[in-house]
Amino acid sequence: MTSQISPALLSELQKAAIEAALAAGSVIQYYFGKRFKIGSKGALGLVTSADLGAEKAAIKILRRSHKDFSFLAEESGLTAAKSKRDKPEGRWILDPLDGTTNFVHGFPMFCVSIAAEWQGQLVVGVIYTSALMLILGAICLWMFATGYRMKT
Repeated sequence: MTSQISPALLSELQKAAIEAALAAGSVIQYYFGKRFKIGSKGALGLVTSADLGAEKAAIKILRRSHKDFSFLAEESGLTAAKSKRDKPEGRWILDPLDGTTNFVHGFPMFCVSIAAEWQGQLVVGVIYTSALMLILGAICLWMFATGYRMKT
């Protein structure tokens, strides 16, 4: 059974996810329109220097904010939490460059996707489209889009 998450923790998770998405977006924008390394993950698609750099930037911020969370990331896979808990209550799930094929072809429809899971339930989600400078997200059943709350 999942215990209720506090509003304070939700706020912390939202803030960390937004900060990480903005940092990853900065890395992506640095590479956009420039030459960069492109590799293949076989049937899983492409991977670029931008994917790897954005993931590193996001994880650095997320790990700093919540050391007791594990990670499920597009490029690095599963990573254990840095705390000594047997089973972490939280996990960050991220795709640092969702839309890599568009990015590689210079089409500016790509984003950073980050979610926070608490005791098996998704509680926060953030999508940042750096090319459009737009952040969309969800906190439990409430949505925010660039500062405005919308009921779902």
